[in-house]
Amino acid sequence: MVESKKIDSSNVTFSQLDFKSAVCAGGKNGTNVFPVNYSDMGSNTGVNGSFSGTSGSISCTSDLRSVVGVLVVRAGITVPQGARYSVKYKLTLSSNKTGTNGTSARGVAILDTDSDDISLINNAKISGGSLAGDYIAKKAMDAVKSGNLTITYEVTKTYVNDTTSDDDYSTIFAFNANKGYSSTYNEAFSATCSISATVSEEYINSPENLSTDYDGQNHWIDSFSDAWINDYHSNENVIAVKSISYKPNEGETQDLGTDTSNINNAGVYAVKIDLADDAVYRWSDETIGEKTFTITINKADPVVSPQYDEPENWYESGGLPALTNVSTGTAGTFSYGDQSASASKTSYTWTFTPTDTNNYKTKTGTINFSFIKAQIDSVKFSVKDGATVYDAYSLTDLKKYLTVTAVYEDGKELTTSDYTVTTSDGKLTVGADGKCEITVRLSDGTKLTSKIPVTKSVIEEIEVECTETFT
Repeated sequence: MVESKKIDSSNVTFSQLDFKSAVCAGGKNGTNVFPVNYSDMGSNTGVNGSFSGTSGSISCTSDLRSVVGVLVVRAGITVPQGARYSVKYKLTLSSNKTGTNGTSARGVAILDTDSDDISLINNAKISGGSLAGDYIAKKAMDAVKSGNLTITYEVTKTYVNDTTSDDDYSTIFAFNANKGYSSTYNEAFSATCSISATVSEEYINSPENLSTDYDGQNHWIDSFSDAWINDYHSNENVIAVKSISYKPNEGETQDLGTDTSNINNAGVYAVKIDLADDAVYRWSDETIGEKTFTITINKADPVVSPQYDEPENWYESGGLPALTNVSTGTAGTFSYGDQSASASKTSYTWTFTPTDTNNYKTKTGTINFSFIKAQIDSVKFSVKDGATVYDAYSLTDLKKYLTVTAVYEDGKELTTSDYTVTTSDGKLTVGADGKCEITVRLSDGTKLTSKIPVTKSVIEEIEVECTETFT
């Protein structure tokens, strides 16, 4: 294993690559025209530039109407082998002085590049209160006064040294400062530049157990914003997936190999990963080797909105209506358990069971119905099949031989024993037609008077034989 090597901000080196300046072609009384191309610039009397340590400047102290200066600074670090470092650069440019009457235009522009090709600054042109050219930061305005023309540019760059030796990395900042033109005497002008950098070693963040809810999407990419996942996708050579095992909520554990595209369904995924090259990279706990973590995809709440077909009537005898889910909801079925329709209650509990029980939870809810208790509409009765009713029976005995049925408003018929029987004379008197008229009355007062067949009782003659003995 390559030992971790530390560097700090003091290891950042700054050096001036070049400085050029130019005055307007017409001199003191000339027109406001400057060279556009960097290659056309040169050293000019009264226009100076320098860089020392971490700061540099462009200054104009002579009686000049217009001046352009370009200062190019290189800042770099030496990254030890097998290390990742991020460097935060901060570049500040500002104007220090202004003429007695201000200027018609003054500005600063910054170019950030990794190339030593200084010709990239060819479009260094600032005039008339505007800037032209390809710059990452710029500012220009009319009549700039002392100290109010400032640009601060910050950028963080990451350097990954996957070689077997120390390597140098650098960035180049070129900035342009313009003195501008005035018809009156202009005093001294200067623009200063200061640059600083902070350096930190970067590691691959050790993974943590992750948790999210099922949504049908792949959760290797979409659900996690952890830095190590970002590292994995920004540089696939950093982290290697070694194995993935999946324990669904229902069923046996499955071996998914190394295919992260299968991390979709609810359950627990045990993922084993390793550094692609432990001679180059290391975990944030400063270890190397395999790491195992879990991705838990929880069952999702189903989308449920029960609906039902409106019945023709709401008699409780019709039962609770069947529930179905809306077409845009989760597939599944509803049940009421052991509940039944009743005119005495309005709220009923339902349970939704998803078709996909691995990925969705069951859900319960309530729904309101107002049922009507059907009233008895009529009554009917008849003598039971095979039974014979004799006129000698009492009315109480008669109930043993009758079938009495209550007919309700909803068309339902129920056999009942809750009734009384009466006749005109309190007896089962047989008429000439062999029938007896009876009245059956239910407990709610509903009654029916009709005739039933009644058989007369026959008393058979009994002959008694007597034997007389005389003595």
